[in-house]
Amino acid sequence: MVTILIAEDDRNVRLLLGETLRSAGFTVIESRDGKDALDQLDQQHVDLVVTDVMMPHVSGIELVELLRESGYEQPVLMLTVLDSFQDKEAGFTTGADDYMVKPVDLDELLLRIRAL
Repeated sequence: MVTILIAEDDRNVRLLLGETLRSAGFTVIESRDGKDALDQLDQQHVDLVVTDVMMPHVSGIELVELLRESGYEQPVLMLTVLDSFQDKEAGFTTGADDYMVKPVDLDELLLRIRAL
């Protein structure tokens, strides 16, 4: 079974994503911010990370930088309201494998996750 870590500080978005992914057959771990996500990743194997960019303590950009610097190779999908080309460039340059702008179509999210 594929395990997905959701790093999202908005509780409602995190719950919606978690329920959507669980309904699609994934195992889901929820983190309320980047620091919590790092703690979760230290404790268990994760196949894919879905992260918001703007989070307290450790941003999604910082999270991906730290993961890539430590040799973490699993896919990362950034999910954020930041929609400028510069924002997307920062996400991909940091090491994200995909980038979606909120609000997202949940069916498209599932397609992208399956592709990753």
